Amino acid sequence: MAPLLAVCAGYFMVILDVTVINVAVPVVGRELSASLTGIQWITDGYTLVFAGLLLTGGALGDRLGNRRIFCTGVVVFTLASAACGLAPASGALIAARLVEGLGAALIVPGSLALLQQAYPAPAERSRAFGLWGSMAGIAASAGPLLGGLLVTTVGWRWVFFINLPVGCVCLLLTLRHVSASARRTDRPVDWPAQCALIATAALLTTVLNEAGRRGWTDPLILTGARRRGTKAGPPAEGRRAAAYGLRRYAVVCTQDRPVARRAMSSRRPGSPPLYRQIPHPKGSTMSTLIVTAFVTLDGVMQAPGGPNEDVDAGFAHGGWQVPYVDDDFMGLMTGVFEHTADHLLLGRKTYDIFATYWPRVTDPDNSIAVKLNSMPKYVASRTRNSLEWNNSQLLEGDAAEAVARLKQELGGTLMTQGSGDLIRTLQQHDLVDEYRLLINPVILGTGKRLFAEGAAPTAWRLTESRTTGAGVQYCVYQRAGKPEYGTFELDEQD
Repeated sequence: MAPLLAVCAGYFMVILDVTVINVAVPVVGRELSASLTGIQWITDGYTLVFAGLLLTGGALGDRLGNRRIFCTGVVVFTLASAACGLAPASGALIAARLVEGLGAALIVPGSLALLQQAYPAPAERSRAFGLWGSMAGIAASAGPLLGGLLVTTVGWRWVFFINLPVGCVCLLLTLRHVSASARRTDRPVDWPAQCALIATAALLTTVLNEAGRRGWTDPLILTGARRRGTKAGPPAEGRRAAAYGLRRYAVVCTQDRPVARRAMSSRRPGSPPLYRQIPHPKGSTMSTLIVTAFVTLDGVMQAPGGPNEDVDAGFAHGGWQVPYVDDDFMGLMTGVFEHTADHLLLGRKTYDIFATYWPRVTDPDNSIAVKLNSMPKYVASRTRNSLEWNNSQLLEGDAAEAVARLKQELGGTLMTQGSGDLIRTLQQHDLVDEYRLLINPVILGTGKRLFAEGAAPTAWRLTESRTTGAGVQYCVYQRAGKPEYGTFELDEQD
């Protein structure tokens, strides 16, 4: 409950400050002798910086850690609120409101990611997201009521001072009850896109605010309006980058999985995405079951990671995957685990391998470890009675029936890695919805294969394909119904 209270308190402050100032504006303008344009900047300056830097706040959270950026935002917002309450003149109040907007832009993007991290179970996460979303409506409605009460009783400055105790409680709860977030320092911030977006928002707001004082025929207003347009705006690449960033943030805000979507932040505008949002039929909550597998050219998937991983039937080629692991390969796997899987489905052997290694990896910068150690894990085993790895659950009864029930109940994506025996059971019962195969340029001639006798006949279509520097082919296949058949006919020759 404490992480939820911390995040919601920060979000409540941010939204409250959008509307609470409206009822205080007449008194502020009178006491500080502010002009109409000054009052507009007091009201709109906060929203301008908040909106303009929102994408930047999200990008910094990805790279420096969401908890760190969230806490920084709370500190900046709280100190700026104090400065607003102590402002001796309209200029100082405007400057403090701009800094307040900076704090808000750092708070909001990381708040959803912190909830995702703190509540990995689907039911708890859904409730947390629902309460977080309701904070916007509550804060926006409470703003005018609370603002009117404060202005008429203790004065307009308390419209800002009220944030101080809330900010302190929010910071304390976050530091004590929210664990540190993973950092991805390998992803550069797309500064041209960020600057293009900020400049466009700032120029448009300036034109609208200053037009009332200067008039729409003023040369500065006309120049700003023209530069706001497409012919004299930011460079074409910057405009495309800014538009790409806006589309990316729209995906973040409208889906349940804020982690999935930020993976595309390092992609250049115009290039195809590495990881797609898995489509579901309208109104459906059924999970998409994804099989991720390392295979050779002849389909062997046994023991890719080491000589002793799986020696069944005297298999002597263990570790065949290792020579092909490069930066491209690790980038693909990081994306698959971070941004594709909501739940992990494992067989007993693969679970034992994972549970021996990953819980000992506690580096917050290791994003794969952070995801694997926190995400829900479901294990098919006839021999285990208990599971020690965090957030692991044993499937009871027949594996195929248990997985079919999971697909109906969970929603999101259910991904399996390794687990050859389990995968063949899933294939026989036609439960696989998507394959993500990393096909290595090697032939072994022996070993357990991904596809064996008994798999349900199914047609598949290739939706993505990439090749790493070491020659590993990354292919994504989605279901395309049942196989179709035909006959080749040769033209008769005279």
